[in-house]
Amino acid sequence: MSNTDEVHALAEAILEAARVAGLGVTVSYDDGVALRTIYANDAVSAIAGYSVDEMLGDLSMTLFVPEDRERMQSVLSRCRRGETANGTTEVYVARNDGARVPVELSFSMVQLGGEPAIVTFLRDIRERKQAEEALRRSEKRLRQLTDAAPDAIGVVREGKFVYVNVALTRLFARPIEELVEHHVDEFVHPDDRDSCDGSSGEFRVLHPDGRVINVELSSIPIDYEDQPAILGFARDTSERKQMHAHLAFADRMATLGMLAAGVAHEINNPLAYVALNVESLARMVQRGAETAVEEVAAARTGLARVATIVRDLRSFSTPVAEERWPVDVEAVLESAVNIAMHLIRGRASLKRGYGAAPPLKTDPARLGQVFLNLLFNAAQSFDEADETRNELTMVIESPDPCQVVVTVADNGPGIPKENLERIFEPFYTTKDSRTGLGLAICQTLVTSLGGRLEVESEVGKGTKFTVRLTTPDLSL
Repeated sequence: MSNTDEVHALAEAILEAARVAGLGVTVSYDDGVALRTIYANDAVSAIAGYSVDEMLGDLSMTLFVPEDRERMQSVLSRCRRGETANGTTEVYVARNDGARVPVELSFSMVQLGGEPAIVTFLRDIRERKQAEEALRRSEKRLRQLTDAAPDAIGVVREGKFVYVNVALTRLFARPIEELVEHHVDEFVHPDDRDSCDGSSGEFRVLHPDGRVINVELSSIPIDYEDQPAILGFARDTSERKQMHAHLAFADRMATLGMLAAGVAHEINNPLAYVALNVESLARMVQRGAETAVEEVAAARTGLARVATIVRDLRSFSTPVAEERWPVDVEAVLESAVNIAMHLIRGRASLKRGYGAAPPLKTDPARLGQVFLNLLFNAAQSFDEADETRNELTMVIESPDPCQVVVTVADNGPGIPKENLERIFEPFYTTKDSRTGLGLAICQTLVTSLGGRLEVESEVGKGTKFTVRLTTPDLSL
C-alpha cells in the first residue's frame, strides 16, 4: 500500500470514528473571502436539520445564528493568519426548522490538494446544556430554600466560607463579600478561637459594632464541589442564654431562701461567742488579765468564720456576667460546702477525697452553683438524719492535665429507674419543697462550661453525680 493509500485509509478511519462518536465534521475550501463546503458527515446533517447535499456549497456561515457569526468570522480570520485556535468555542447552529442547537466547535486549517481548507468539528451539547440548566435551577431552588431557612447555614473549606445563606449574614452582621474574604476565626471571640474548630458546640461571635452574641453550632463533614468541607448550621442563643441565666439566678435565690435559716444559725453561733469574748476581753483589760490575748484570738476566729460565710454567700448570690479565669476547683467546692454545711451537719458524715487537680479555666460562680445544688440534693436524699450511717462523699480527680472530674455521692435510698430518666427535665421533682429546676440548671451550667454532668443511681445503695470538665493545659 502506497503512502497515499495509507493516508486515505487513515482519513477514512478518522471520519468513521467521528461518525460513531456523533462528532460532526465539515471540510471547506477557503478562498480568503468565503468558505465552500465540500464534505459534511451525517452527524452535521442531523445537528443542522439539512441533508448532506444541502450542507454542501456556501452554507458555512449561515449555518450559525446571526449573533454568533461575527465571532465565527473572527475565529476564521485567526486561522487564515496561521494562528492556532486554542480549545473549543460554544455557538448555536440555526437548524433548518428554526430551532437553535448549542454545539461545541473547533476549526483547523489544512492543505487539501495544495489548496487551503478548513476542517470544522462540531459536537451537539444539547444534553449537557440541559443538564447544566437543570443543575442551575436546582441550585437556585436550593438557594431559595436555604435563604428561607431561619437558621444560619454555611459551608467552610480550609477555614473560609465558600457558601453562606442570608440568615448567616444576619447572624454575623456582615455582607457575603466580607464573610468569604476572611478566615472564620476573625469573626469569633478571641477567647473561643482555640475551641472553635468547626465541630459542633458553642462559641461567641463578634459583631462589627463590638456586640458579642452566643452561637450554637451543629456541623457535619461533606464534599462540596468535589472537595472536603464542613457544613454548619448555627443559631443565635443569646436570648436563650439570658433566659437560662435568669432561671439559674432564680433557682439560686430559691436555694438561698431555703438555706437562709441555717445560714443565719451558722453566722449567729460565731457572732455569739465573738460577743461573749469581747465582753470577757473588756473585763480582762480592766483587770489586766494575761488571758486577754487568747480571747482576742478566739474572737478573730469567730469573725473569720462569719467573713467566710458572708464571702461565699456574696459570690453565690451576686448576678454577674459569665467570666472565666483559672480557678482552684477544690476552693470552689469548699465554698459550696461552707454554705450547705448546716444542711449536712447532723444528717450525714462528710467525706473528702481530693486529689491533685490543675487550675480550671471556668466561671467560679456558675460552677459553685452546680456544686451547691448537688450537695443540697445529696443532703436532702436521706430520709432520716443519722451521721453514723449516712455518708456524703466528695471526690476530685484529674485523669490528665486538661481534665478535672468531681463526684458528689451519697449512700441514700437511690433513685428509681423511671425517675432517673427524667431527673434533668425542668420542673420535674419528687419533693414538694423544690422547684424542679436545680438539676436541669446544673446540666445547663455544666454544658455551658464545656463539660458533662452524669448520674448513676441504684435503689437502696445511693446516687453519684459526676461533673466532667475540660480546660486548656495552663502549665504550657
